[in-house]
Amino acid sequence: MELILTHLNTDFDALASALAAARLYPQAKILFPGSHERNVRDFIRRYPNVIPALGSRDLTKEKITRLILVDVSAPERLGDFKSLLQVPQVEIIRYDHHPRLKDKIPAHKEVLKALGANTTILMEELRKNRISVAPFEATVYALGIYEETGNLTYTSTTPRDLQAAAYLLRCGADLSLVSDFIQRRLSSEQQELFNDLIKSRETLTINGVDISLALAEREKYIEDLAVLTNKLRDIENLPALFTLCRMGNRTHLVARSRGEAVDVGEIIQKLGGGGHATAAAATIKETNLKKLRQRLLQIIKAGVKPAQSISAIMSSPVISISSGIPVSEARQVMMRYGHSGLPVVDQAALVGIITLHDLDKALHHGLEKAPVRNYMSTRIVTVRLQDTVALIQRHMLENHISYIPVLDQGRLAGIVTRTDILRFLLERRRLSSPRFHPEDCPEIQSGRDELRSLMRERLPAGILNLLHTAGEAADRMGIKAYVVGGFVRDILLKRDNWDVDIVVEGNGMEYARQLAGCLGGEVKTHQRFQTAGIRLPGHLKLDIATARTEFYIRPAALPQVEAAGIKYDLLRRDFSINAMAIQINSADFGRFRDFFGGRQDLRDGLIRVLYSMSFVDDPTRIFRAVRFEQRYNFHLESDTERYLHNAMQLDLMGRVSLPRIFDELMLILDENQPYQALLRLGEFNVLAWINTSSQDLRRAAGLFESVWEVLAFAVLFLEEEIDPKLMYLMAMLDHLSLVQTAAMAKGFQFSRRVTEILLQQKSRGDRERRRIESGKEIRASIVAEQLVRLPTEVLLFEMAKYGKKAAARRIRDYLTRWRKVRPLLAGRDLAKLGYAPGPRYEKILKSLLAARLDNKVVSRQDEINFVRRGFKKDG
Repeated sequence: MELILTHLNTDFDALASALAAARLYPQAKILFPGSHERNVRDFIRRYPNVIPALGSRDLTKEKITRLILVDVSAPERLGDFKSLLQVPQVEIIRYDHHPRLKDKIPAHKEVLKALGANTTILMEELRKNRISVAPFEATVYALGIYEETGNLTYTSTTPRDLQAAAYLLRCGADLSLVSDFIQRRLSSEQQELFNDLIKSRETLTINGVDISLALAEREKYIEDLAVLTNKLRDIENLPALFTLCRMGNRTHLVARSRGEAVDVGEIIQKLGGGGHATAAAATIKETNLKKLRQRLLQIIKAGVKPAQSISAIMSSPVISISSGIPVSEARQVMMRYGHSGLPVVDQAALVGIITLHDLDKALHHGLEKAPVRNYMSTRIVTVRLQDTVALIQRHMLENHISYIPVLDQGRLAGIVTRTDILRFLLERRRLSSPRFHPEDCPEIQSGRDELRSLMRERLPAGILNLLHTAGEAADRMGIKAYVVGGFVRDILLKRDNWDVDIVVEGNGMEYARQLAGCLGGEVKTHQRFQTAGIRLPGHLKLDIATARTEFYIRPAALPQVEAAGIKYDLLRRDFSINAMAIQINSADFGRFRDFFGGRQDLRDGLIRVLYSMSFVDDPTRIFRAVRFEQRYNFHLESDTERYLHNAMQLDLMGRVSLPRIFDELMLILDENQPYQALLRLGEFNVLAWINTSSQDLRRAAGLFESVWEVLAFAVLFLEEEIDPKLMYLMAMLDHLSLVQTAAMAKGFQFSRRVTEILLQQKSRGDRERRRIESGKEIRASIVAEQLVRLPTEVLLFEMAKYGKKAAARRIRDYLTRWRKVRPLLAGRDLAKLGYAPGPRYEKILKSLLAARLDNKVVSRQDEINFVRRGFKKDG
């Protein structure tokens, strides 16, 4: 016998889930372990034949072979039927939207998904199994989804709940019927109880979070306490609410929460109830409300996460000015950093605030030389480092201000802007509402737990241990440390990247020295740019930098740098997807910092600059934009592409040194398939700076493909490492003459090796190829003699360029067979044969090699006979 069970006090989500499970398991019978909520009872009374449920008297427990549980998060919610979980021969299958409680019930098969309604899970299973849904049946399922998600308004609602609801509407669900049973008028008894709950409500601040409690007592049971709790929470806009109501000889507890700080499911579970993070309930035998209130508060105090501290969201160190600097200079500072206001600090004390509006007015009146103190505001709203984010919100709303300085023992420690608050609220909402699921985009998860898990999954143990050690070193110095840039990006994209860049809010040089001492590495510092490199045993390298901001004196110039906080450090980076950080301090390991929407751009597949003048400040970012676009199959965000075109129209690339352009080009050529990136650069007319047009590239399309194939051949058959960049560079410059290539090598300051290889390919590569091109049979010794002095990259390029011709086949034979051939005899053997040492040895051995290549000698004795026949002994 197969049995479908749901939880006590059945609601519409449980009812609908049971009905859907019966469609998945047509042999199974439905049994409700207890009473129903009033709305469900009214529905069943009106439609008695909809749910063909068993009564408990009809059940023979010994005959049960399979148990299908729907919307059951804990054994206690099954009432007297929880004993079935202990029967060994019963197969247990569970469908539940409380995945964090997955270990509470032993099951052979589980479908656990953090969705707003359990019915949504069953809808996805029905659709997966191509089971059709009739209109009235769709209405029942819609009742489950709409009730459990508060008409799709609760923060636990996910996109998949909306998709399931939309599907049910297409199946003919009747929303008027849904409305009849969900939006019910309160009875007079319920209204009186609701009024009592309003009057008794108290709000306590626990760990910086506002918690509301409402208590009431009734001599008999009154239905729908959950409805009244939702109504009270919504009317008063409460972040967390617990209602306790003694009804007869039981106390009913209902809890609702809007944020991640209060997981009501976890709290209520300790009182024998169940639910999820934002909604939970319990029925308790204790009837002394005073005692129960105290017990509940103890559990809440232990379970409520501390409110977010200001230090976690503020920017630090703070850009500030002194009161004595002129108005004109203050405005320059403000424009340099893109601020609309700055704190004014004298002798480490905060004395005022000056805004861009104040400065512009002063300049308008010709007061550019006046000191800032004349026009700054000394009415300053501040907060302390230990205050909560909620206090800042109140200050901003009450005082109509957009930034607030943070003080630590009277000294300026940081600043919080309205953008910081909005970002914090958005992230808190995201974490408290699982709208984004691994199934929707498995590569990109960024909560601290998800990131820690992803880091454990993706990073080699050595790198992960290294990050922990680096975080502990930062702890000892009392500074914050982060991994940043491409390392973070590729963790989220699940790509291998072991280039570890660490940024610290503090003295990066001293940090690098201390970390190198811990790791046994060698450190090299670069004071001007406040960076350092640590070379570790095993060829691993760490790049360390002081968190810094930068500004450009003129377009395309190298930047000037100053120490700053992590936010400013990330702002100076090229694109949003490279401007993310993960904190590695022990207490905050895995904490994600994304000030500029990089995570969302990864999801959307966008390359986006962080500000409109990005390509003006550094035109070489154009190369990087195209490189990342093609590597990840992303596309340029529309404004970013417009800024790129504008930069090219201003001819800013002409202000960049040619060696810098060449460095960026070589990075593109180091990509796995650089051709599409080069074509994209051609669309923006960037390659004109490298004496190459889009037409030149298109003509070389086949050559690039052949180079790729030859590189694959080299990996398989050659033991030496080949530089792919050089191969692709030769393909790109194939249209240039020897003279043009030499001039380009000089202007771009190619390295000596690159220059030699390029010029050898131009001067000797084609010439030697032609010598072995004949269709007639050419001895192997002649081929080897022609090719022996050419670099392998040149030979491979000639193979790629003339792949179907005889010369290419002979080059391949030379690389794989002939160049490895050596005579068996050596100089000492010639001496034993009576030949005096001298220049003749080279001639003899060279002749021996030719004979072996041409198969004229095979054995050692053959070589001895060959030497004796061909060369007379001395004297």
